[in-house]
Amino acid sequence: MKKGLLVVAASIGLAAGFVLGAMRAASLLSSRSLEVRATLAGEGPAASPAALPAGGSQVKSYRVATGDLIPGDGDEIAVGLTLLSGDGEVAVFRRQGSGWMQAARIDGLAAIDGLEVRSASGTGRELFIYDDHDELTGAFYRRRGLTILKWRAGAHGGGAFVPVWSGALYEEAYSLDPPMAERLVTAVDITAGGGELVLRGARTRSLRESGGTYRDVEEIPLSERWRWDERQFRFVAVAGG
Repeated sequence: MKKGLLVVAASIGLAAGFVLGAMRAASLLSSRSLEVRATLAGEGPAASPAALPAGGSQVKSYRVATGDLIPGDGDEIAVGLTLLSGDGEVAVFRRQGSGWMQAARIDGLAAIDGLEVRSASGTGRELFIYDDHDELTGAFYRRRGLTILKWRAGAHGGGAFVPVWSGALYEEAYSLDPPMAERLVTAVDITAGGGELVLRGARTRSLRESGGTYRDVEEIPLSERWRWDERQFRFVAVAGG
């Protein structure tokens, strides 16, 4: 079993390394030339971001996920990059002959916190993109969001990834006047599968005490349920949660 897992890990590492190298050569992920190297080390793939050429940005970190996102083409590779600017971008690559081609690019994201290939709709698999927007040292605000993308085939061939759900899993905000006197935290857990998304959590309001700690003064339970609607091709809210 261990040997089989190592073979799979090595294959993923080599494929990711190939794609990341191709990204730099073809500038596929953005208008800037990206350089990220992936190598194998020890018992599994190891990756290290490298600086971009002069005049470009730098890659702070990246995430890689593999899975069958486009029906009929085998596994695809999703690569999420976080730049030092805090911006995030994701590209999905599919096989073309003996190489890879870009199937989609998603920008306008915050720092990429995670990528997953999962089945939530009950009809194929989706790409879960987690991003983290952190301004606690400036605007006193932080948000961890989730965007779910699903491949939608075109009427005459081809297709595209479309967002089928997005929302915040965690939000932390502080009052500006007086500064940081009040804190509001919204945190939910999400379960996904069988054509449903279920969110459970709470919104908590806290007041800052003289010692600098926060005392909870109000907690509101949160419960939401979303079901997959094939006709609308997205998750729709269910009344009453």
